[in-house]
Parts: sequence; structure tokens; C-alpha cells
Amino acid sequence: MKTMSSRLVSIIFILLGGILIIAGILLPEGTTYTIVAGACLIGWGAMSWILRFLVERSPQAVKIENDERNVQLDGMATTVAYKFAKLTIVLSILYNWFSYKDLQGVIIFVVLYLVSDVIYAIQKRKLDNM
Repeated sequence: MKTMSSRLVSIIFILLGGILIIAGILLPEGTTYTIVAGACLIGWGAMSWILRFLVERSPQAVKIENDERNVQLDGMATTVAYKFAKLTIVLSILYNWFSYKDLQGVIIFVVLYLVSDVIYAIQKRKLDNM
């Protein structure tokens, strides 16, 4: 029953993301953030669905102890979320530049992208030294 509820939540997030993207395309104002929010919801729902599908089908996940499996799943989920967040930032940079020629928005997203890389490098070095 727990897997069915997580699948239902994933479907709801994908549908809400689709509605936000359609609303962002149809509405004249505030489309950038509406489209980005819709893409994030679709990405979150799709990634949780895919991650659940891959974990259920993985033969190695059955052999690993429960605690180690949770650590592995958390690492996989964090990696997928990090890569999706970076992709979302890059798409936001391109959308702001090509749609609005908004240099201030581009600079904000470039700084956000660089900060995410710096945080990743610091955390990786910190965890590697443990």
C-alpha cells in the first residue's frame, strides 16, 4: 500500500507540473517562474517514479542490509536531485536570456549554478576526508 501511495503522489506532482506549464504558456505575465515550477514538479514526480521503479527491479538492493540500502538509496536520490537542479538552473539561464534578454536574471542563475558547484565540491571533500 505504501508503494501505491508514493506512485499516486508522483502522478499528482506530474499532473500539477503539466498544469503549471500549460498555465505558464497561456498566461501573459509571470510565465518564467510558472514554467520552471511546473518543470520542477514534473521532474520530481518523474525521478521519484523512476527511482522507485529501479529500486524495485534491482537484484542488488535485495541483498544489501536494510541500513546500507537506505544509505545507497539516499545517495542515488541526492545525485539525481542535484543533476536535475543543475539542469533546471541551466534551462532558467537560457530561458531568461532568450525570452527576455534579462541580464540580471541570468547573473542570478549563473551565481546560483556556481554556488551549487562550490557546495558540491566542499561536501565531497568533507565526506572524502571522513
